[in-house]
Amino acid sequence: MDAPMVILMIACGFGVVASVIFHLHAGLQTNFWALAAHLCVFLWLSFRYVVAVGSSVSDPVALIVALILVIAGLAFILAFNAAPLYHTAEFCLDILFKTASGDIDIETAKSYDKAEAAEARHDWPAALALYHEAAEKNEADREPHRRMAELLLRIGELDDALTEFRAVAELSQGEDEWCMARLRLGEVLEENAGDAAGAVAVYEDIIRRHPRGRHADHARRRIAALGGSASTQK
Repeated sequence: MDAPMVILMIACGFGVVASVIFHLHAGLQTNFWALAAHLCVFLWLSFRYVVAVGSSVSDPVALIVALILVIAGLAFILAFNAAPLYHTAEFCLDILFKTASGDIDIETAKSYDKAEAAEARHDWPAALALYHEAAEKNEADREPHRRMAELLLRIGELDDALTEFRAVAELSQGEDEWCMARLRLGEVLEENAGDAAGAVAVYEDIIRRHPRGRHADHARRRIAALGGSASTQK
């Protein structure tokens, strides 16, 4: 079997294996490194196939045949790698859309870097000011509030920290993010503020909103530990 055919079979087989892996492990469909690794191997195999076909060209007729083989072969390789390539294109378009819409703000990322540097040198006012500035730029973004909350808690500003933790809880979207934010708020109320009743109220809110979710079980355990409402133990 000649080299072009071997490379073609390897490239198509690689596409089948990659498609199955991406299907079985959905998390890889939005994993940058997995997508980049597939794309690099796909491009390398495609290039090797073109080179292998081109190396057999010796006259005009052979050139025409080679062009036909290159087009047909690349079409096969593309078809067998279509699913992973689709996920790569979707991932890139999502990044471009978020960047264009302001969901990914380069200036905000730079502010986080500066704030982290300020935290490292224990310049708390500078770090908080940078996080506050980021929060004002995008009022729907929970991340600067989360960072402020954790920093305020660390430096002993409990009341302000709770305000920010509540802001994080209000801005959180999706079941997992929503529940995690409230579990963290309940934890701070319970462990740092000594407010068992407040913590129980937060945990009960999780159970009411997502009674069958995986976070509800944790909330029930925390309520039981605090001797909270019996109705939530069911």
